[in-house]
Amino acid sequence: MRWNPILRKGIIIDSRSSRLPVIIFFFNLILSAAGIFNLAHLTMDARETATIQYEAIIQLYTLISTMEFMMLLVITPALTAPAICSEREGQMMDLLQTTSIGSGRIVAGKLESAVIEMMALLISALPVQSLVFIFGGATALDVLLPLIAFFVAILFIGGMGIFSSAICRRTVAANVVSYILTVFMTGGTWLIAYFAQWVSARAADGETVGTAGGWLYGLLLNPAVTYMCVIDRQAGDMTAGLTGLIGYVPKNLITEHWIPVSLFLQLMAAACFIAAAVRLIAPGRGYFTGRD
Repeated sequence: MRWNPILRKGIIIDSRSSRLPVIIFFFNLILSAAGIFNLAHLTMDARETATIQYEAIIQLYTLISTMEFMMLLVITPALTAPAICSEREGQMMDLLQTTSIGSGRIVAGKLESAVIEMMALLISALPVQSLVFIFGGATALDVLLPLIAFFVAILFIGGMGIFSSAICRRTVAANVVSYILTVFMTGGTWLIAYFAQWVSARAADGETVGTAGGWLYGLLLNPAVTYMCVIDRQAGDMTAGLTGLIGYVPKNLITEHWIPVSLFLQLMAAACFIAAAVRLIAPGRGYFTGRD
């Protein structure tokens, strides 16, 4: 098996740099502080009441997972947005394109390097997540399902970051575009669906429950909503969070299988962003190759 040279270069750079260890340290420091503080509060309550509130264990697990997901949303664009731009700014892109390394392998290597870094963060946080097993109330499947949602979110957001890096000449611009896309997919799609539901409720004049209509299905591409549905599924009602966000949610094949459908669509969207990035940096694309 031949290593992708771009991926190999990224791994070597990461192994020699202090960046990844520092990110892992602060990533786990924040999670550990939140987890230990919450666990201490739970223990004090157990001593006072002589009972253990098992729903508090699930709340601890939800807190740690949610903080992990929020940091993922912040870190992933920062890792992927400079991927192509850094090569342009270092005057290396044209040189790379004269080698036997194709555009596809360049993009794949950059994305794989970022994904490996993010997976290292997630794996390093497993001991903190294991705090929920102290009193029971959570299973290994409860930890595995969010990891799957995290992995798909990393690919989706990472794909947007690589795409942003392909369409921008400068790292700063690529970071801005990447974060704008991330904010739109996580917050913008919800605002659109919520506004549609609000307009529907106003038009009904209180006679019927407002619905988001077709805008509801735009949330299938929202990784934050997918994560929320994973957490709600473990609490017993997968659509509870959706109902709380936008009101009425119709019962149909898509809403009943929201998690697998949304994960599949996000993977397809990630593939589209990656394919677009490959096409944009291919030799002969003028502006996008970084030629002035």
